[in-house]
Amino acid sequence: MRTIPLLTFLGCLLAMGADAAMAAPVGLVQHASGDTWIYSRTERARHLKPGQAIESGVSITTGTMSSAVLRFNDGQIVVLASNATFRVKNFVYDPDRPGQGQLHFELVKGGMRAVTGSIGGKNRGGWLLETPAANIGIVGTDFFAVVEQGLYTHVNAGAVTLSNDAGVATIAAGGNGFVAGEAALPAITVTVPDGLFAELQALPAGALGAAASGAASPATGTGVSAVTMGTAAVAIGIAAAALAAGSGGSNSTATHH
Repeated sequence: MRTIPLLTFLGCLLAMGADAAMAAPVGLVQHASGDTWIYSRTERARHLKPGQAIESGVSITTGTMSSAVLRFNDGQIVVLASNATFRVKNFVYDPDRPGQGQLHFELVKGGMRAVTGSIGGKNRGGWLLETPAANIGIVGTDFFAVVEQGLYTHVNAGAVTLSNDAGVATIAAGGNGFVAGEAALPAITVTVPDGLFAELQALPAGALGAAASGAASPATGTGVSAVTMGTAAVAIGIAAAALAAGSGGSNSTATHH
């Protein structure tokens, strides 16, 4: 039997340990409905299933009339609407050191809802959502983001910052934000396309059925229900928020670079 040099053996062990660390689950699929898929650079696309582990580096897509609810190890919740592409670029979390957590997501297209977990609460600077038009930072929050001919946001609670090379806009609770593209100044807006947030409003209540405690609001852009997203894994209360057209203009700011 051929012997393996000690340094080579130790190197293999270190490599195996690094691969295991990279593959460590960072969350799980709370709910999946319709045509939903998960894939990475090293794994072929496979159907998303409730209870499935999520790892850093994966991408998740939803098809027409499809949705997914993801719960991360720090309690962060991401709800994906139909025809969305979402990436977990990096997620590092130690419950003993929540202030050192790092979260980097990317919304390539479609709509999502994000409800902050421990990383967003303890290390706001470590929380980042990348989109084609601007990066989104948070102040311990619940918000919608939709990539459709630019980036639209609505803040249900807390606040978000929209930033790119053109400048920064801060959108407070009740307000809407818009960025036309990566070279356009992020701005506060009082209007959004009719029904833009309707599907996100209906989720996750419509998706989780009996597991949700609230009914979905009408798809008119006028309200958001309070929802509990699960009994065994996590219970999130999503505060009701008005999507009134004129809200948010007086307590939000925009700055040029």
